[in-house]
Amino acid sequence: MEQPTTLIIITAYNRLTSLVKLCDELYKQDPQTDIVVFDDHSPEQFKPMAENIQVLINPEHYGKPGYWKTYQRIFDYVKEHEYDYYIFLPDDVEVCPNFVATCIENYEKAGCICLSPMITNRSFLYGQSRWGWKQVQPTEWGIMSHYFDCCGIVQRDFFEALHWKMEMIPAQLDPFLSSGVGKQITRRLQAIGCRMGHMKRTLVATTDDPSEMNKEERSRHPLYCDWRDNAPCVDVHMASLWRGGHVIKTVESLMKQPELNQIYLTLNSYTPDQLAFATDKLKQLQEQYGKKVNIRKGDNAKRSNEKLSQLYKSKAKYIAMCDDDIIYPQDYFMRMIQGCQANNAMVSWHGGVFVEWPLKRYYNHASRHCLSWQREFKEDTRCDILGNVFTFFRRDMFTTAEYKKLYADAGTCSMDDIYLGCLASQKGVKRVVLWHYYDPTSPFCPRHKTMMPDDHYVYDQYKDSDAEQVAYLNEHYKRYEN
Repeated sequence: MEQPTTLIIITAYNRLTSLVKLCDELYKQDPQTDIVVFDDHSPEQFKPMAENIQVLINPEHYGKPGYWKTYQRIFDYVKEHEYDYYIFLPDDVEVCPNFVATCIENYEKAGCICLSPMITNRSFLYGQSRWGWKQVQPTEWGIMSHYFDCCGIVQRDFFEALHWKMEMIPAQLDPFLSSGVGKQITRRLQAIGCRMGHMKRTLVATTDDPSEMNKEERSRHPLYCDWRDNAPCVDVHMASLWRGGHVIKTVESLMKQPELNQIYLTLNSYTPDQLAFATDKLKQLQEQYGKKVNIRKGDNAKRSNEKLSQLYKSKAKYIAMCDDDIIYPQDYFMRMIQGCQANNAMVSWHGGVFVEWPLKRYYNHASRHCLSWQREFKEDTRCDILGNVFTFFRRDMFTTAEYKKLYADAGTCSMDDIYLGCLASQKGVKRVVLWHYYDPTSPFCPRHKTMMPDDHYVYDQYKDSDAEQVAYLNEHYKRYEN
């Protein structure tokens, strides 16, 4: 059986370094794949490193107002050059290993006229498409985005559906508006009932090169996508009480996420029977999902602070602090990674902002405004303390010695979130509650177990006796400048 032929189409302007890296990587992965670069009359010309890489230079710099002209040139070129697949790429991305084959594999499963390999922190929202807000079912291959974003894999039927022609787009004066190319193609394909989509996992990474076409837009809304974070890159740290054995359900919800590396779990005050049951179930999950759970038997000596006991062992890029009474949504780590990188901060869906200083109370809304995960937030919000039910951060934000000291210095009062928050404040690490919505019926929202009287929740223990938390915060917390 003959190998399918592929043409990679790259639109480029004035980003020579990233363009050279992109073409070099694509060529190394598959020297047989042809590449054509449509250069918008860059000041410095790109010199191809192989015979199957071609450069076509626009007669003048079209820019964003004339981007439709560049696309017309692409259509004219494709009409005369027949391939099995065509892949559109901008010049400021890096591609994952085996990029072309992975694109083709996903495209064949999708049944779309175009499929984008780029997922950004703005295009994947709560399991819904950015374009049209169509709910995505857990069993779906990808996202029905109903939008072509000038990055994707297509076949000739894509061009035929558009009659090989881009209609003229009037110049737009508003610098925040797009070129209109994606919008026009989208509307024309929608009009004839074509399916469009994005993959569930990004296959490209955005580089640090500034946008030449959408400078203002990119400064307001930086893109973030990185295929490297599809790989196992998150270590989870948990401390669990029995709570009806719910930790098994929590662990399974975490096991289902591709980004999980391993779990560090302390089982506190489990009876011999409970410990045997949990260990057996966790072993079954490890065998089923191929992910490791490092089990530590604890006596609950430091209460919820036991969650900090194994932090120093983590080697993964990210650390997630999780609770044993939550079912985490299937895209949880993806959304945390995106928020962490976009804000360069520790992030969560739950936290608090100090209303007064110095504090008089901690578990009191007159002193601390709660940013609850069970409410909708329309924008990322800076806060003082993150709730460790969802806290997520880069491992390199703190040193191994600092992780060890956190647990060594921890007392018997449950305040692991406060210890982490104070350390972050001293080191100048931002804390941000990410924007989110709340729908307990959605598979893309966290779900809390039914609360029972013997679950021993921290809030119930300390809501009327938080003097130790208040004293520690007033002494160790360093307030940030607004």
